[in-house]
Amino acid sequence: MFEIIDTATTNVLTAMIYSVPVWMMLALLHFVITHPIAQQTKPELLVPACKPEQPGEPTAEVAELLPMESESNSTPPIAAPVECAPVDWRLWRVADLRQKAVRGAFAIKSRQGSRMLKRRALIDQYERAMAT
Repeated sequence: MFEIIDTATTNVLTAMIYSVPVWMMLALLHFVITHPIAQQTKPELLVPACKPEQPGEPTAEVAELLPMESESNSTPPIAAPVECAPVDWRLWRVADLRQKAVRGAFAIKSRQGSRMLKRRALIDQYERAMAT
């Protein structure tokens, strides 16, 4: 009698241990099949459109953001306005102008030979880079 109970208990425990991966695989498969697929939409790219300055108007205007692609979305894009204003170089320190990340964006050199460039020379390089 105890042999039958021992054998049954061993078989039940063995089945429980070795069937866990099978049940997990079936549960994952069931989840994948029955779960609704979320519709992914690509974000709409926005391009700032600055108006040219007219005499008598303020120098800094808020630009309108225009979509690059015309897609039929029910909700309009939400974006912050972009201000087209000249750079106030008084706010920039020489250390900020010499930062590698900032210089790398405009391909600016911080040295001329073995000398470090002065603030005015750095600003001139930035202005030339932004003009192009």
